[in-house]
Amino acid sequence: MMSMTLLVLLLLVWLAWLTQAILSAWQVAWFSGNLLKPCYDNYHPRAWVIVPFKGLEHDLAGSLTSLLRQDYPDYRVVLVVESESDPAHPVLTEAIAAHAPSRATLVIAGLAPPTRSQKLHNQLAALASIDVQSRDQDVWVFADSDAVPGPQWLSGLVSPLSRTSKYGLSTGYRWLTPPRSAPLIEGLWSDVACVLNSSVACFLGRSTLNFAWGGSMAMPVSVARRGGLIERWSTALTDDYPASTLCRSLGLKIAFVPACLVSSPVRLDERSFWNFARRQYLITRVYAPAAYLGALALTGLYTLGFCTAAATVVGGMLGRVEPRLAWIGLGGILAVTTADITRSHYRRHVVRRAFGDTAMTNFRRAMWLDRWATPMWMALHLVAVLSALSSRTLTWRGRRYRLRGPNAVEQLD
Repeated sequence: MMSMTLLVLLLLVWLAWLTQAILSAWQVAWFSGNLLKPCYDNYHPRAWVIVPFKGLEHDLAGSLTSLLRQDYPDYRVVLVVESESDPAHPVLTEAIAAHAPSRATLVIAGLAPPTRSQKLHNQLAALASIDVQSRDQDVWVFADSDAVPGPQWLSGLVSPLSRTSKYGLSTGYRWLTPPRSAPLIEGLWSDVACVLNSSVACFLGRSTLNFAWGGSMAMPVSVARRGGLIERWSTALTDDYPASTLCRSLGLKIAFVPACLVSSPVRLDERSFWNFARRQYLITRVYAPAAYLGALALTGLYTLGFCTAAATVVGGMLGRVEPRLAWIGLGGILAVTTADITRSHYRRHVVRRAFGDTAMTNFRRAMWLDRWATPMWMALHLVAVLSALSSRTLTWRGRRYRLRGPNAVEQLD
């Protein structure tokens, strides 16, 4: 016979589980409704777009074309590689010569010192090349090489940063895009990554929860200099969390621009999926421990709620759990499943509104997982969060690092 204390705790877990599912569906509905709100005005300061490259991305040509054809009156693109031996170097050189010899430049950064990541070293080399030319009223914009932004991306990203604005940083976010025609098993891990990433993306939009994403962010040069962006990056692994901390240290807010969601092609197998997921949460654990604990609580609560409810239903069928409790557990599963289906419905709207009907083919299986397999991918999400507790070493773009702290990075090879 179950004790009264255990029964009350179980019912409280289920109530919290159901509340979480309802609030998640409501948040995605809110996110979907705000996705197409106008975000452009007449604020167009000179913008410097910095993009570090390493190797050949899945759609390098598409990314370059998008960056060099932005609908923006005055901007320069600074492309950066570690060395001329990088496979991306000849492609970048050819693209600049063919499309934008006056708009884009290529910087060779050299090998990073052992106390920072190669990506940040590349970005710092780019900033060093334009620092003297940059005026305080200009804007520094940072993008990832695997993102494919739309033509209005730069205008939307810069728009919230006018001199009278309360925002010191604006950001978009990635939407991982699985391969269109990969076989089921080969494409499964990319589909799961898409669902996990989209569950994080849909939390953005409220200034208290916003954080920067380094693949699509902009900061006024005056804010970057006042907050010491270059100094903060000199001993860091990642660009976005230090930029977020800088912004908040100055009493400024972070603006999320829903229209600046960018498609980020991804092709992962099992090993690369776990490497990617663990890296994201290890970085979060070190740079934003509160956000890490929040992710642990949310994924843990959902998994605990589903597992205990399913266990009581099975126990009721076997005659080992009181029937009334088993019926309550079954009712909880049905109610949460309804909320999950509702959430998936609105997430589908997000994909369609952000990337158009033709892109839906890429997301077909991911959307199926989102709708019908939430317990499975939430359990995988929990494992990914917990995996960040195993050690402080990670592999990123072929290099291994140890994160001793937010400003204590050691390059291992």
